[in-house]
Amino acid sequence: MFKSFGSYVMIALLMFSVFNGCKDTSLSPTPSPTAQINDEIIRADAPVYVSEGFETGSKTSYAAANVTLSSGVWNLNDALIGTSASDIKNGTASARARNSGKLTQQFNRTTGAGTVTIQHAKYGSDAATTWSLWYSTNSGSSWVQNGSSVSTSATTLQTASFTVNIAGTIRF
Repeated sequence: MFKSFGSYVMIALLMFSVFNGCKDTSLSPTPSPTAQINDEIIRADAPVYVSEGFETGSKTSYAAANVTLSSGVWNLNDALIGTSASDIKNGTASARARNSGKLTQQFNRTTGAGTVTIQHAKYGSDAATTWSLWYSTNSGSSWVQNGSSVSTSATTLQTASFTVNIAGTIRF
């Protein structure tokens, strides 16, 4: 779960790495305008990278609703998918969260996660905002914040990386 604590914040790309040597077929990496897939040959012990952009979904209001993205269904609450010229994006779309907006994965990854990388920027002339990454290992029954909250103050994409290193079932 991505959780915002202030003004608008743009999320352009979520990237997960899995270090267990197994490819997660539920999140198969597919090239797209926002994909940042490692071009190296994937060995059995090499990380698998999974990118999630926002080009495959559509949501134009801030009302809570589920959206099907390339990796699966996500709930966007007080958030939408922005495609305007004012939306900061890596590709053709980004998620725009406001106030206490949340982007919540509605499915489990069964192969765990190593590192989560998020590209973020503030929207227009809005004030800086703070947000955080949360994860659940029990199908969303309870959530744990991963690392410190991140401040977003730039109108250009910045990258935040979180070390998760949890095997087995996880969602964000």
